[in-house]
Amino acid sequence: MYVCICNAVNERTVREAVGRGCRTVGEVYRSCGARPQCGKCSLDIARIIRQPRDTSAEGLWPLAAE
Repeated sequence: MYVCICNAVNERTVREAVGRGCRTVGEVYRSCGARPQCGKCSLDIARIIRQPRDTSAEGLWPLAAE
């Protein structure tokens, strides 16, 4: 799912950036080689940053039935 339509950044890319150590919205943008455009995605990126990190393989791919 796209988090940032303006820069074509999807949720997986944001989660990977967070996994590499990005802890702010600005760090995520820089990691993706993007800059804020309209800013609507900033709250979603911040939410992803705040989510607990599940390091198990099971947590990486939610079941389609859920």
